[in-house]
Amino acid sequence: GTAQPNLSAKSVGDYKILVPSPEIQAQIAEQLTAADKKIQTERNYLEKLQNIKRGLIQDLLDPNGVSVDALM
Repeated sequence: GTAQPNLSAKSVGDYKILVPSPEIQAQIAEQLTAADKKIQTERNYLEKLQNIKRGLIQDLLDPNGVSVDALM
């Protein structure tokens, strides 16, 4: 393998790190918040579908059958 050289405080200090403006940071935060909300919505929907599936499996042997439309 290859060894990584040790970094000194001086060599790290020589790196330039670009930081977006506060406006751009706010836009990024808005996009991430919207994505998080979408993910939570999809997780909630998945949980609902999993609950429906569990109910359908339990009712599988019911001779009267199950209406899926009423569960959606």
